Amino acid sequence: MTALFETFTPPGEMERPEAERRSYEIKPLAKMDFMRFMASGKKEGDAAIELELNTVPKGLTGWSNINDAEGNPVPFQAEREHIFDAIPVVHLRLIFQRIITISVLADDQQKN
Repeated sequence: MTALFETFTPPGEMERPEAERRSYEIKPLAKMDFMRFMASGKKEGDAAIELELNTVPKGLTGWSNINDAEGNPVPFQAEREHIFDAIPVVHLRLIFQRIITISVLADDQQKN
């Protein structure tokens, strides 16, 4: 797949001062991971949640302005539990959706 790396800033973050905006570095899924996602069909309930939990760490490569409860910066680690402890749930859903979107775009570019 053609790389479509991007910095993703979730809606609502643009209202925050620039120095405080949370943003995420993401990339398309690797071809095999994307094929697994596409083959998974329409999952619901716990299976859908598990699909998202497994997908986000594969497409998330970094972040900015992610802080702990005391306001200290949280360094990025590409470990599932670390990612889910650090990122708000609403952002996780948006990141998942954006990773899938850029994966589809990357796949379409490769076909052309």
